[in-house]
Amino acid sequence: MNESNSPARHRRSHSYLLVLITVILTGWALKATGTFMIPVVFSVILALLVAPLDRWVADRVPDKVGWLGRLAAMGTILVVLLGFAGLMWIAAEQTIERFPNPTESVPGHGYKTARCAGHAAILTPVAASGSRAFCSALI
Repeated sequence: MNESNSPARHRRSHSYLLVLITVILTGWALKATGTFMIPVVFSVILALLVAPLDRWVADRVPDKVGWLGRLAAMGTILVVLLGFAGLMWIAAEQTIERFPNPTESVPGHGYKTARCAGHAAILTPVAASGSRAFCSALI
């Protein structure tokens, strides 16, 4: 029997095709259910990340207060989320400080106001030179 037509080769190629079809269908299903699956997958990953802390604390306390492991895991998640929110707050404040309020900077800094398609617009010195492209972008 020719080796290229052997049953083992056909089974192997069928297995590869089944794996390819499974990967494609799984990807399609995840994309179709992404709105639901993204939080679920995130939650599973988060649970896997804090599971060692939960076990570590639960193993070191009496069985009656084994729930302290879960409390420690949830507390860790809360501290990380609060730290992330604090960093976002600092970044937002730095961004606000970096960019001045445009209504305060218009009179003395070379900015001009104009009416483009009936809407008020603040033109930068470059756009104030008569560029119609800036006005048409506001429509």
